Amino acid sequence: MQQQIDKKRFEVKSSNGKTALQCTAWMPAQPLGVVQLVHGMQEYVGRYEAFARYLAEKGLVVAGHDQLGHGGSVNSNEDLGYFGDGDSAQVLEADIHLVNRKIREVYPHLPLILFGHSFGSYLLRDYIASYPVTAAGVILSGCGMQSMATVNSARMIGRVLKFFKGARYRSPLMNRIAFGHYLDRIEHPITEKDWLSHNTEENRRYIADPKCNYTFTLNGFFTIGDLVERTQDPKRMAKIPKDLQILLVSGAEDPVGDYGEAVRRIYKIYKEDLGLHHVNMMLYPGFRHELLQETGRSQVFEDLGEWIEKNCFNRQESRASFDK
Repeated sequence: MQQQIDKKRFEVKSSNGKTALQCTAWMPAQPLGVVQLVHGMQEYVGRYEAFARYLAEKGLVVAGHDQLGHGGSVNSNEDLGYFGDGDSAQVLEADIHLVNRKIREVYPHLPLILFGHSFGSYLLRDYIASYPVTAAGVILSGCGMQSMATVNSARMIGRVLKFFKGARYRSPLMNRIAFGHYLDRIEHPITEKDWLSHNTEENRRYIADPKCNYTFTLNGFFTIGDLVERTQDPKRMAKIPKDLQILLVSGAEDPVGDYGEAVRRIYKIYKEDLGLHHVNMMLYPGFRHELLQETGRSQVFEDLGEWIEKNCFNRQESRASFDK
């Protein structure tokens, strides 16, 4: 029998003290655990509807927020891809923590899994090294590693552009540096976003969505560079709890993960260099960056659902709600 799923929208004030983060929760009638979603760059939590409903049918509350500068967590489209002054990565991670605390207030006794995709996976990789982790496990989807030489070169270009254009400038050059080679291994691409998945319909939907198909500001690209550096800092990463359950999941054709090679490096670093006890990896042959939108996503849903059930489910029933 299918569970009744109650979908709620709520707000959490950003750590910047100004912005109301728009949050969504999918709640089954008899929750057994919780998944907190941290979405990727140039998207929003609503794109996870199918995955969230799949997990909710299995008894998991799924909740997440449109990150600052994304989706509904902006005052206008001018704020898309812009995070504000100061240490933007720190602000974004503090927001994850605030949403986590809100979820914990509603479901204090249920185990929780953190799920971060792409940009969200970079945030979580630093988050679990920077904050007390109140999660049973972490799923890092579509993650990667970039050369710091490339990052620093892009930073130099970005600083020059910022001097003349300002932090809100949307640079086609920076966009090409970030994404320009992602179609290189795809023969006869149908759209410029074919590197996301084989699902042409979903790729076209992404392109047509003004909340997705835009260029990040210089401020946004600087934030990505900061996260890349932080997630490759051995001293920071050494703070990750040794007993935390971690799953790396990626498409073997994902350019963000260097077609699986970067994911394998992260796995090796976590397992061997950092000595984390519970690290696993799933690489899907023939799959690209957005596993949850791929043509074969039903298998991904099933695999992730089984992993979450193994690491998260608690038979204690709860009937809490995010109602204000």
